Amino acid sequence: MNPTTTILAPYSNPLFRFISDKKYRWLRHCLFILLGLILAFKGDIGDAQHYPSEEARNTILKVDVVTFVFITSMLYLLMMVLIPRFLFRGKFFIFFTGAFVIIFLIYVVVWLLDVYLITFI
Repeated sequence: MNPTTTILAPYSNPLFRFISDKKYRWLRHCLFILLGLILAFKGDIGDAQHYPSEEARNTILKVDVVTFVFITSMLYLLMMVLIPRFLFRGKFFIFFTGAFVIIFLIYVVVWLLDVYLITFI
């Protein structure tokens, strides 16, 4: 058996190549930004009947922008730190624990922003 073949065998997986190859870097960034936009601007910005005042719409827009920045930063933390340091090195428990913590933080922060800033409008 050739040792280089066994070491690089997991990297022949298309998902690992997408995550690690430089030629897919632009696509990774676009997908993470698009995912952040979808999660942050969750459809409440166009709900003019529910929040008819201009102040309410501005507050929703500000909360959604802050949510977008937070979600995108958490996704980049996952992509730039957790994946190379833990997933690629075979430390799966630490990676999945960190990914769970990031997803939990995103959920809690978005929920808190919605509850304390939007529901009182």
